[in-house]
Amino acid sequence: MIQLINVSKRYPKSGTVALRKVNLRIEAGEFVFITGNSGAGKSTMVHLLTCEDVPSRGDVIVDGLNTKHLSRRQIPKYRRRIGIVFQDFRLIPNLTVYDNIAFSLRVVGRRRKEIARRVERAMELVGLTHK
Repeated sequence: MIQLINVSKRYPKSGTVALRKVNLRIEAGEFVFITGNSGAGKSTMVHLLTCEDVPSRGDVIVDGLNTKHLSRRQIPKYRRRIGIVFQDFRLIPNLTVYDNIAFSLRVVGRRRKEIARRVERAMELVGLTHK
């Protein structure tokens, strides 16, 4: 589960407030799409979830782990627990759709059968089984 609890982010240099008292709860297995106008705080929220930045106030909790308690060494392992697809997709051009989806599962050492099951399910969910 992912939780943002009263999360605010203010950038000290510019004084820009990107997020103000955001509360969000995403259950395990849910797919969530973050949409909004430019400047709405979408990228800031993703940066907080991936520990590229820290909130000015509030807590970001993933699977019961508060991200503000992570050391720099723990962050790469933590990032393997969440999946984010960016608007520019960051696809590997010489790989198939299947292999692009399977890539991160292979990197973290998942078994072939699990990869196949999860990739097929993901492709079904987004209507890409024909690709």
